[in-house]
Amino acid sequence: MNKKNFAGAMLACLIVCVAFPTFPVSQAEDQKTVTVTDSVGNMIEVPYPVERIASLNPAALEVIRALGAGDKIVGIDQFTKWNPDFNPDIKDKPSIGVPMGMPPNYEKIIELNPQVVISYADPMWYYPDLENKLKPAGIKVMRLDCYKPQTFEQDVEALGRMMGKDKEAKEFLDFIGSYVNKIEGRIKDIPPDERVRVYFEFFAPSVAYGTGSCPDRLIEMAGGVNVFSEERGQLLLKMPGYLPEKSGVYLMVSPEAIVEKNPQVIIKDSSGIEGYIEEFMGPIDFSNIISDVLSGRRPIPIDIISEVLDVLRGKRPPPISKTIGYTDKPDTSGMKQARDEIMNRPGFEGIDAVKNGDVYVFAFAELATSPRWPVALGYMAKWLYPDKFEDLDPQAFHKEWLKKWYGLEYKGVYVYP
Repeated sequence: MNKKNFAGAMLACLIVCVAFPTFPVSQAEDQKTVTVTDSVGNMIEVPYPVERIASLNPAALEVIRALGAGDKIVGIDQFTKWNPDFNPDIKDKPSIGVPMGMPPNYEKIIELNPQVVISYADPMWYYPDLENKLKPAGIKVMRLDCYKPQTFEQDVEALGRMMGKDKEAKEFLDFIGSYVNKIEGRIKDIPPDERVRVYFEFFAPSVAYGTGSCPDRLIEMAGGVNVFSEERGQLLLKMPGYLPEKSGVYLMVSPEAIVEKNPQVIIKDSSGIEGYIEEFMGPIDFSNIISDVLSGRRPIPIDIISEVLDVLRGKRPPPISKTIGYTDKPDTSGMKQARDEIMNRPGFEGIDAVKNGDVYVFAFAELATSPRWPVALGYMAKWLYPDKFEDLDPQAFHKEWLKKWYGLEYKGVYVYP
């Protein structure tokens, strides 16, 4: 099909999708159970040990594999399905849906008969109907993020406890903790007025990570100050079931507000497809695209929406190959374009980060929204305070992580430049 039309439909479909505690069932008397707490704070009673898990959360699947429990996984999300090299042991498991925007395949979930289904707690990927849909089938729902520093230890311990992998969970957390503590120990005495100002941008321009988000916490842990941490403005994402006291905030901000904040470092999420989108669709003003679609100024190509949905449902492969993160064919062109776009935004020439070239790009899904957030923290610490972390090698730590916990050799590209 025409790639330009497909890219437009995919983008429009996702934008429209974005714009728009469970009670235990009876158990056999001889069934052992355990009560665990999820990322939202729900206390949930589940069979012990859990032997059958389906997950709409790639980060949770990554933790389960790290704890040596990949054999308990019976269903995976479609994004994990699209990353077979990183998930060789579970790549052939059935898909139960995408992590966000579209209802999961409830029929498939029930057919697979998991004891527990894991979904995100964050509003970006929140499915409020999971409990009501799955409770009649006796399936419990756990809302675990497994990528946010503020709940990560609790999430890993919950998974370890319900799977009978407490020892493995402790070893995993100890491995991470020793690295994180080294970083935090070096920045703890930096006075507040001397901390580096940071703007961390979502994959769409002029969308800031606010208070409670993973990047907000990472900036703080790296010794920086998130310039939009306390900002209150238009929410980009406010899904059904959104709990502001439990979830991160994603804000639409103006270019003028970014200039006024004058960040010393800018960090940008990358999906890896920026170059392809521009090639197929031409330059896009993301700051206006949501209102354009919803107001009708930008048409949605209805005739090929069904093909887009087929990709999201796993009925056909995505038309764009994986270029960043864990891949045999790394390509930094999309990341470079994302950086160049920031460096050349009108009015940004006076921002300290732009003047000094301190603009960096992350692989969106594989660091900032992954259990490997400590790797992201290492890179951020070096970017903010290169003199304090001259000896820190985040790539070496990443290599050790992949080998030790997943049995994988390091490959791909994760940051730029």
